[in-house]
Amino acid sequence: MRNLKLVAFLILTVLLAWACAREEGAFSEEPAGMNRPQASPSPGLNMRLSQGQPQAGPADRLPAPATTPMTPAEVQALLARLPEFQTDAGKPADFALRQGSLPAPRAGATVQQPFPPAEPAASEAPTVPEGPLEVLRRAPEGEVPLAPQVSVSFSQPMVAVSSQDEASKTMPVKLAPQPEGAWRWIG
Repeated sequence: MRNLKLVAFLILTVLLAWACAREEGAFSEEPAGMNRPQASPSPGLNMRLSQGQPQAGPADRLPAPATTPMTPAEVQALLARLPEFQTDAGKPADFALRQGSLPAPRAGATVQQPFPPAEPAASEAPTVPEGPLEVLRRAPEGEVPLAPQVSVSFSQPMVAVSSQDEASKTMPVKLAPQPEGAWRWIG
């Protein structure tokens, strides 16, 4: 019963739409070139397309008027009639024009050293400052529930950082209790 009502409603809707469109001429079979006047234009943008016609030829141009060039004396006489250019202060304008274009800016200083650099000799080892070894900085300080990393800075170089594998064998600090993880030298 419910499907029968739905089918009847759809058929009635289609017939009503067809009847309304038929009145407006949507389904009429008029010739393609016939323009039928509308009773009242609909609001909004209205367009009408039609077959275009080629132009008969190039558009006519107006002839240029006959002229005679001015002599340099006439040009100077014309320019002499103009008032002197004044600035806001009432003085004649004194334009500061630059001499020419500036060179393009350089991106940075050019370093004249070979790449890759030469291997340092054994005698060029870094100098170690005199005095006792001190801890300059440590983090974290105080009680913390969980520290993702521990950091310690010393006053002197400790190891040559050439390879992290070799440097990590040297443990600079003893902690109690010893946490899990590995030491890594940063500088």
